[in-house]
Amino acid sequence: MIGTMMNTYGREAQEYWLKNLPSRYQALEDPETFFSGLGEEIAQQVEQATEKLQGTDSADESYLEKVARLNSARITAEELVKQDLMFLPPETSALMSPTELREEWDAVRPMDEAIIDWVETFWMAETMPLADELEETANRWMLPVSFLQEMLQAELPRKVWNDREDLVAAAADQRFEAWMKAGADLSNP
Repeated sequence: MIGTMMNTYGREAQEYWLKNLPSRYQALEDPETFFSGLGEEIAQQVEQATEKLQGTDSADESYLEKVARLNSARITAEELVKQDLMFLPPETSALMSPTELREEWDAVRPMDEAIIDWVETFWMAETMPLADELEETANRWMLPVSFLQEMLQAELPRKVWNDREDLVAAAADQRFEAWMKAGADLSNP
């Protein structure tokens, strides 16, 4: 529900967030209080910016010219303040279809080559990672620890990876789903 106890700026911000920032909106504990406060802050900053932008009266300025100058200052101030405080960049998920979002995620996520390189680094050094590091890596990549251990012990780790395309694809699907649940932020795939 759009807040009824807030000013116009607060309602406009709430509507914008509902449409363009749904994950951030859902994370708010008390949207009514948040947008009431945001609306008040926007109103105060618009007033301050308007005063700075309106300039001073001129002796040869007509009444209509003065009204136009003051209105122009207010409109400019509103645009500037709202851009800074209200119109945050939309969440990618609000703008893309699920297929487009998956394609974009695949393009920006850490590449499979990174995990292969990680395994090959230990393999070439003929050492094993510590148990904590192995478990952390398995969790981050959503792969079974036993699979990483198999790669670490194999003569050709890359072949083990390539032979288990089903497991690798399922892990990528799980990471994508977890990323979607976390808010689908393409700056943090």
